[in-house]
Amino acid sequence: MYLAKDLHCRPHGSVGMDELNDRKCILDILQIPNSEIFPTSTNTRGFKNTNNIHVIYSHHLHIIQLDRSLIGGLSRLHFDLTKQLLTGHKTDKSRQHGKVINDLNSTNIRLRFGFGRVQRKAVDTENWKVIQWNMYGVPMPTIEHLAFTTLPDSLKIQLTKLFESAQMFVDKCIPNAFPKGARTHHCTKTLNNALGIPHTKSKFEYYDIVLSRNTVLPKHIDSKNDHRSGYNLCTVYSYYQAIDGLEYKVSVIMTTRSSVGAAFDKAQKLKHK
Repeated sequence: MYLAKDLHCRPHGSVGMDELNDRKCILDILQIPNSEIFPTSTNTRGFKNTNNIHVIYSHHLHIIQLDRSLIGGLSRLHFDLTKQLLTGHKTDKSRQHGKVINDLNSTNIRLRFGFGRVQRKAVDTENWKVIQWNMYGVPMPTIEHLAFTTLPDSLKIQLTKLFESAQMFVDKCIPNAFPKGARTHHCTKTLNNALGIPHTKSKFEYYDIVLSRNTVLPKHIDSKNDHRSGYNLCTVYSYYQAIDGLEYKVSVIMTTRSSVGAAFDKAQKLKHK
């Protein structure tokens, strides 16, 4: 599990292991600070914090506690979520930008839910699959909920515990995270109600679960993540899982949305006029 700040303006992507040394040499020559994070580089508790990136590995107490809180442990969550992605969702070709090994098949599947953007009001004849809502008369970003609410109940329970664990990790690493109680009360609670988990303590506004195999993630920025102080963060839980002899990487991305911040600020100004 790791927590990174400012991914709305910090380019990031994947790079081959055989390229790391060359990349590091270039950065050193250019006098750009850089560091490598891997299990043996952490402290004895399995924690590493560098360059606004907080990382914990499986032997950290936080992950151990998450494992103990789940029926069947993390191994059950890993298997169930991977199997669900492989059997119930389509490949996202827009994310397939090349292969690591050219003569092997590649896979990239995404499951996304949470706040989107502010959209025009639907007319009676339209059957929209998103939830529209207003705050103090201001149209707010629509909510995509079906991708989560249609999952098996057991998997929804497992994922909710993961979301809450990630929220606890954020709270430990960044004391001023999600500072606006009104934004949590109006926006996050509206989302959690729509997801059918009204009592969760998770304050994230958008979830992107990605399954990949033999794919390259090009350098990019997450421009839709919020840039506002205390909301400029993204938490990711990732693991590898083998199914039918093939190994997949799954990343559960939990973050915020600039569309929520902008609409919330507009609604607050209208309220206080």
